[in-house]
Amino acid sequence: MATPIVWLRQEEAEAKAPLHGPGLVELGFDPANLVLGLLPDALSVLRVAVEVVRCVDVGAVVIELWRSPRALDLTASRRLAVAAEGSGVTALLLRVAAEPTPSAAHTRWHVRSAAAVPLAANAPGFPTLDVELSRQRGGRAGGRWCVEWDRDEAIFRPAGYQAAALSGAMVSVSAGGSGSARQRTG
Repeated sequence: MATPIVWLRQEEAEAKAPLHGPGLVELGFDPANLVLGLLPDALSVLRVAVEVVRCVDVGAVVIELWRSPRALDLTASRRLAVAAEGSGVTALLLRVAAEPTPSAAHTRWHVRSAAAVPLAANAPGFPTLDVELSRQRGGRAGGRWCVEWDRDEAIFRPAGYQAAALSGAMVSVSAGGSGSARQRTG
């Protein structure tokens, strides 16, 4: 069995934006490896999150809070960061409908939905995200990408990516090993 992903949600987040099981499957989540925990408030989510992040048998922990709860201060975020560093478990803190606030996170990302590029015959395109790296401890921030999720390949790639069709034409390689034309001097 693969290592589980634990998703801890504040009940208000579930009430405002319930998870859609088939959508999670489309994104590659295996329901057999997903443990969902609904907790009444942000403080409860954070307390449970620290304990789960310390568990080395967990693959990743998604910690989802609604807005900017008072319980998520520098001390709470530092506690999560230290627990993740100690166990090696990936901890993702989702702050839905929140304003930026100081935290001990190594990176801070802003993720928004974006318009998908339609497929052939104007069919709906791949799910598309606008992803911005707004903070990176010890590194440069400011990167921004528009990516789409290809469920068949299970990868994110640049939005609007189209695999180049091969024409079938062949390029011969000279005996010298280079396919490029060589300049001749007279």
